[in-house]
Amino acid sequence: MLPGCTDSASAVKAWLEFAAKGRHRDLQRMCREWPFFQMLLSNMDMLLAKSDIAIASRYGRACLRRRAARPCVWPVARGMAGYTIDALQTIMGQETLLESNPLLARSIRHRFPYLDPLNHMQIEL
Repeated sequence: MLPGCTDSASAVKAWLEFAAKGRHRDLQRMCREWPFFQMLLSNMDMLLAKSDIAIASRYGRACLRRRAARPCVWPVARGMAGYTIDALQTIMGQETLLESNPLLARSIRHRFPYLDPLNHMQIEL
């Protein structure tokens, strides 16, 4: 699911680079006024809060067969994940992920200590 978020961020980045200065305000207005766009961003917000790029890169390294591709794939993914979070927070007017849903943010934070060991075991196996 993480690639879908980074693809969305690529679209936002292309829009902001192509469009005139201040076009991020159009996206902020769409977030306020268009329920579909608001739900899309809300889902991305939740997905990014649940994601851990370090674990994702470990999964990726375990899955990639060609060693030559390893160095170039994950720095790009890491960079896009950071850009995605920044763009999402700017559009939604948030300083942190899930700022508008603190109960869900706390629930996700509390489950990481249980899920992280399972992820690392699965990667090793």
